[in-house]
Amino acid sequence: MAGIFHTDSMGSTKRDKTPFSTEKRIPLSLKILYALWLFSLCILPFPPASATAPTPMDSWLAVTPQNPTRGSIALVTYRGPKTFKPEKIVWGTRSFPFFRNGRGAYQSLLAIPLSTKKTRFPIHLVMAAQEGEKKSSLTLSLAKKRFPTRTIHLKKRVKLSSKLLEKIKNERKELHHIFGIVTPEIMWQGRFIKPVPGGVTSPFGVRRKINGAYLSIHHGVDFRAHMKTPVHAINRGTVVFRKELVLSGLTIVIDHGMGLYSLYGHLSSFKVKRGDIVKKGQVIGLSGNTGRSTGPHLHLGVVLCGITADPLSIIHLPL
Repeated sequence: MAGIFHTDSMGSTKRDKTPFSTEKRIPLSLKILYALWLFSLCILPFPPASATAPTPMDSWLAVTPQNPTRGSIALVTYRGPKTFKPEKIVWGTRSFPFFRNGRGAYQSLLAIPLSTKKTRFPIHLVMAAQEGEKKSSLTLSLAKKRFPTRTIHLKKRVKLSSKLLEKIKNERKELHHIFGIVTPEIMWQGRFIKPVPGGVTSPFGVRRKINGAYLSIHHGVDFRAHMKTPVHAINRGTVVFRKELVLSGLTIVIDHGMGLYSLYGHLSSFKVKRGDIVKKGQVIGLSGNTGRSTGPHLHLGVVLCGITADPLSIIHLPL
């Protein structure tokens, strides 16, 4: 036991050598070793939290492109341990399923709606494990992109009759129902391709002012194509729709699986029928000027889990 201290009248401190004091002298060598041990605790850094308990979303997911734009499709790749099985990416009320690519990696396609206002928002990873469902979050940052306005002059009257408006409404309902179906398998093979050789004449997301009055948003890409140019399937899939519509004329829709669809509009003729499984690059029709169109061209649309997206974004992805 340490001795008792008291202060004398001169203010100095003395040790009270009471009979019950059992203080023992500690060898100098032990004192030096103890001091060195304490010093090592001060200078040696502790491992960061991420090294001992990594955050799944930080180290297990890769997004391509790293900063997608609104109205585009991004590719999410899972690189975590095999003890977890990624099931889906959830954003708001929408979910995007994972699939196994040709190399065995888990991936998911994520569509960012054109109407998105925020440049940063959370996405959620849902995984299956032996102990149950696991969830984690990641903040996705979007690159800014401007969409111009284009003025179009049509010779035909833009105003549609109530009968035609009702027909358009029903056609949209039919397409909306189709696009809401998620086929739980990959039908595409490798990267997506352009449907025609011609360049883009009207990009995705352009605001179109028709005859100075009607304002619409272009939910697809228009390619330059002369009359009866062969139109190729942008990838393998099943023809789930083949019909003439009021706005897009002769139209084909192909289901590529996992909620991904491609739409081909303003065709002059069909070369496939509903239910056909088409190969990537197969001719499915000929370009034309049917429906409400200013001239021969091909309209290509892409929909992922009910969200319209820029077709060029899926063509550019390294699938």
